[in-house]
Amino acid sequence: MHAEVIQPVILVSDLMRPYDDPDDHWDLAHAFALAYTGAIDLKGVVIDSPVNDAYVDDKNPDVAAVAMLNYLTSLHVPVATGSPYPLKTKNDQQEYALIQDMGGVNLIRDVLSESETTVKIIITGSARNVAIALNRFPQLFEKKCSGIYLNAGHGLDNPFERSRTEWNTKLDMQSYHAMFDAPCPVYWLPINVSHYRLKYDKVFPELSENMKKFFTFMYEKQPAESWFQFLQKPLNDSIINALSDQYKSMFCAVSFFHAAGGLVDTNGNLIPVADKNKTAPVADFIPVKIDMIKYGYVKYSLEGEPGNIMLLQNVTDKLVYENQTGKALKNILKLLP
Repeated sequence: MHAEVIQPVILVSDLMRPYDDPDDHWDLAHAFALAYTGAIDLKGVVIDSPVNDAYVDDKNPDVAAVAMLNYLTSLHVPVATGSPYPLKTKNDQQEYALIQDMGGVNLIRDVLSESETTVKIIITGSARNVAIALNRFPQLFEKKCSGIYLNAGHGLDNPFERSRTEWNTKLDMQSYHAMFDAPCPVYWLPINVSHYRLKYDKVFPELSENMKKFFTFMYEKQPAESWFQFLQKPLNDSIINALSDQYKSMFCAVSFFHAAGGLVDTNGNLIPVADKNKTAPVADFIPVKIDMIKYGYVKYSLEGEPGNIMLLQNVTDKLVYENQTGKALKNILKLLP
């Protein structure tokens, strides 16, 4: 799955402490595992601003989680915090924002500008900072962005899904709308298509002691400033043992593997995207035509002239997709030191 030129990737996440959903820390670990093994070049992490009506508790961007994984892997991935302002329209450039609000946007700009090859962006939180960067630097995205992975929204046309706003969409709806106008490929992973369950006891026993500490630190909601000392102490695996027979809903694994050039097959192995016709993957992307976008609802069709929007679809039975995607995730996470 490795290429001569390692794929540059930016991760954009709603990674918070205390966590809003633990899957954000699993996604961060996934990104670092791919970077540590040389499958991607993780150029930066942009964390959403916690100034958002969607959060009911006080949050902080979890820069400590990035620091922990940088320390454990000896990588040096930069991290920035995004804008606190919801987009007023999908074309909003936020000229009114303060300098301290543009760290995430500037990180995206700098990585795209400085990269010698095209960059992929994985969004697992709001699309706000990508949308602002896109609105400010559209030509840069056209030239340097080879894919935006949009883990958000609903992709099945039924009344139940249309009646509720998905979390990442709710974080900033106008920015979600803006992604469908991007001048580069957009890989859309609606959460009700990408969803799978991860059974903790299938993964935790395979992880290194340090990675068990990383997840324990998050699940115990330890204070951010104690991250280094926490890693020096012996592992208390009581919370891992308590979680062992439980399941965790996950959503974003396919986007990480695909950005690295791979797809998960029916045996849980990673196959190059170029070889997908030789060995059937459990999920893949198909081009779709966007017919209408309104209030977070996206109507699409398979007929007509498709654009640059690629929609995730399950190729196999949902249970096969779930089991094999979880297996592939475990196999990459267990390589972290």
